[in-house]
Amino acid sequence: MGHSSLTFSYRRLLISLCILLSAAFFPAGRLLALPLDDVRADAFILMEGYTGQVLLERNMRAIRKPASITKIMTTLLALERGDLSDIITVSQAAADIPDDAATIYLEDGETLTLEEALYATMLESANEAANAVGEYVAGDLTSFAALMTQRAKELGAENTNFANANGLTDDNHYTSAYDMALITREALTHQAFRDIWGSYQYLMEATNLQPEIRILNNKNRLLPQGPMAYPGISGGKTGYTSASQNTLVEAAERDGRQLICVLLQGPSAVANFEDAVLLLDYGFSAFQPFTFEDPEYEDGGDFLLHQEFDAAEVTADYDLPVENEDGSRKVDVTLSLPPEKSAGLMYRELGTLSLISPPPPPLPAPPPLFSLAGIARFFDDTPPFSWLAGLGSLLTLAFTKLLALINLLPGWLALIVKVILSLFALLFALACVFRTLRWRRRLRRRAMKRRLEARRRDYREQQSFWG
Repeated sequence: MGHSSLTFSYRRLLISLCILLSAAFFPAGRLLALPLDDVRADAFILMEGYTGQVLLERNMRAIRKPASITKIMTTLLALERGDLSDIITVSQAAADIPDDAATIYLEDGETLTLEEALYATMLESANEAANAVGEYVAGDLTSFAALMTQRAKELGAENTNFANANGLTDDNHYTSAYDMALITREALTHQAFRDIWGSYQYLMEATNLQPEIRILNNKNRLLPQGPMAYPGISGGKTGYTSASQNTLVEAAERDGRQLICVLLQGPSAVANFEDAVLLLDYGFSAFQPFTFEDPEYEDGGDFLLHQEFDAAEVTADYDLPVENEDGSRKVDVTLSLPPEKSAGLMYRELGTLSLISPPPPPLPAPPPLFSLAGIARFFDDTPPFSWLAGLGSLLTLAFTKLLALINLLPGWLALIVKVILSLFALLFALACVFRTLRWRRRLRRRAMKRRLEARRRDYREQQSFWG
């Protein structure tokens, strides 16, 4: 252990010297791209746990064997479906594991609590304890493996299939770095999981078959008590088989940021820990908060953006909006970066978010019809030819009756009155014509305004822009 710590110290010193030289002689972009070239694991991912944003990756969706990091899913299912105080009994099938597999030597018929079994599973990577947990949850190991795969699919892990509870080699047992990050992200929402995988040591009480206390030690070197203590580490899980080589999951939190690091097919356990430190350092130092907002919508989204990028370089691709029942609109927006510039700095896709516009304000209540405002609204909203036709009919009837009365007047007076009424009728007809033309022009302006607004809205929704 001392030799490994010394080797790691020399490596970190060498990297620090390289960073200083790079800062002096090379552009910042090359300096900040250093971890991608230095990570030795065949597949890895660095994810922001609270948002799910991928910061950096290599072969993150490639299918690989997980080994004992499988036990993260085993523990997650046990916490979701069981009670830590429940008593479980180890069966012969659970205790039957290969001679070279990790174990705390639980025996057939031995009883312990679910909590003790989970500590043994996560800290000592005890394979028989993981089997006992699987039988406790699902009744048998085959059913539990199917349940693991089903839960993984629910979390979005499309390239994962579990064949057992402990991660021992099986042709049908595989996952990807991205899928394991999704599973770990969900597990970290459980405080009991965080307590277990972040514990450096656990004392397991005597059982019905073991009179002595078992001391369970965590193999995570990055814990505060470990030889490679990392600031802000919350926990981790190691794994190894000859088929999978070295696997590792680590998580750390600082300043409201949660980073999850998954490394698959690493050359050695120490190399994986060193790679995890490089990636976590990179995630905490090279990225800054970035908020996307659109003034037409109520909400936005928070992301991390590499320091080499400006907000103006982020491209926002809008899907077609969907109208909601309340009149608001929902649209999905995908944020991404130029592929030629993002290579080596960060993962190109920042993420996708859904934006919802505020619902339109309710229409004002119409004024009472028998009021000045109500009468004005009636004449404004009603087509002129309809109410003018009714008014013309009424005036024609009144005019006919009036002519009968005018004929009773003396001849010269009747002529004067008829001339005045004729002028009034002509003015009324002209008013009807002009009023109708004005109404038609208003209708055309409204229709044109609606078409222009629709074109502007379609343009904004189909183009990438910053509000």
